[in-house]
Amino acid sequence: MHDRDAMAGREPIAAERALNELIAEVASPVATFVLEPDFEGASGLQGHNAERAWRHLSSLPLADMPAPLLRAAQLAIALAGGERERP
Repeated sequence: MHDRDAMAGREPIAAERALNELIAEVASPVATFVLEPDFEGASGLQGHNAERAWRHLSSLPLADMPAPLLRAAQLAIALAGGERERP
């Protein structure tokens, strides 16, 4: 899972495109989940640092989890051979 680091309809800068392509190549496109435009936008946590985001998200009931993060977790479980189906 990684950030796309560009708004929908816009291309990331060259360095971000190169990094995104490398991640997809190393991890395989099937095992790659891209957050658009970035973690903060996908999670709805603008301006949160990682620790504050973790504290907030870990306290949420499953029904209130941001949809992009829930899909990423479901994909990770499916790829690990878990019981949930891939979204």
